[in-house]
Amino acid sequence: MYSKETCAEIIKSFQERLLEADTLEKDKNGNLDFEVCWQAMRQEGPAILNVAKYLMNYFQETNAWYNENKSIIDRALLQHGMAQAEAEERG
Repeated sequence: MYSKETCAEIIKSFQERLLEADTLEKDKNGNLDFEVCWQAMRQEGPAILNVAKYLMNYFQETNAWYNENKSIIDRALLQHGMAQAEAEERG
């Protein structure tokens, strides 16, 4: 499981590598030196991929739970909304 802080740290680190890739230096032959990008992808790529997989799995599980409990949730929200509306009307 990835904490919010861990996800944020991995994403920030990956964004920093992308910024570095935007400012690539040319080698002695005048070609862009993609070695920096390759190294960044090898270092940061697996972590960002794992976070993406984790978040996708979390979304799928949460969405499945919501779909299974949608009628209960909708009923609770409706009742809460009605109670809140009545309280506002009274007071």
